[in-house]
Amino acid sequence: MSVSKSDLNELEFLKELNQWSEGKPLSRVQNQVLSEYESGWAEWEEYLLGCKTLQEWLYRQDTDCEPNTRIAEQYYAEPQNTMTPKLRFIESVLNKYFPSAQRVGEAGCGIGRNIHYLSDRYPQKSFCGLELTTSGVKIANAASKKFHLNAQFQQFDMLSRQNVSQELLGSADVLFTCFALEQVSSNTEVAMERLLRITKQGLIHIEPVMELYPPTLGGTVSAKMHKRADYLKDFVATVCKLVQHRRVVIDYMGPAVFPIHAAHYPTLIVLRLPPGN
Repeated sequence: MSVSKSDLNELEFLKELNQWSEGKPLSRVQNQVLSEYESGWAEWEEYLLGCKTLQEWLYRQDTDCEPNTRIAEQYYAEPQNTMTPKLRFIESVLNKYFPSAQRVGEAGCGIGRNIHYLSDRYPQKSFCGLELTTSGVKIANAASKKFHLNAQFQQFDMLSRQNVSQELLGSADVLFTCFALEQVSSNTEVAMERLLRITKQGLIHIEPVMELYPPTLGGTVSAKMHKRADYLKDFVATVCKLVQHRRVVIDYMGPAVFPIHAAHYPTLIVLRLPPGN
């Protein structure tokens, strides 16, 4: 049996990923996350200044065209546009499950590009972005102003034990996360409690849920990487607990299919708040 070039490329990628995964375990404490992302987002300020159109802002060639990607189980060594399909996927999920939502929020929005895209597509709706880093909030608001979008951004800590401020209570009809909960590690119950307090209809999560990675070579190695990086843990158990307590109803739980870095297998989880909750 012959082995395709694509299979050989994937095996080489998984070999390197496995080697990295055998290193010293990391810890996703808040100071580390802040230090990693504050500096990471800050360099986007200069890029924003050079953008003449929203389209330039929503697709940056040097970061949004990635090698070593996968769509479901199919691996691609050559660079793929990972940004535009992700934006369209988020849009399609919102339209399918929460078509009546007039105020949409994203928690852990980074520099806000998911929200900027949606705001441009649906100018009749309002959008809000919540982000831990000050640099992310600053750049996201600057982009909203530059491109005349109906979207506002403010700082928000998903893991704070303090009460949610009154201005945020029930502030969004629907709230979504996209590779944001992965940063909370095992603190999923705290994060979900805070998110549930600021949405009226439900939650959408597009996250790398390790418990649902496929039992393939790729899935096994990616789960090993996930553990070393201290990414999201026990999310399925947290969701099941919320269901048992009648806090949410699961509308959908399954693969999120769009081009993504091959170290991840994202899951789409759609949660709806029961009437009267």
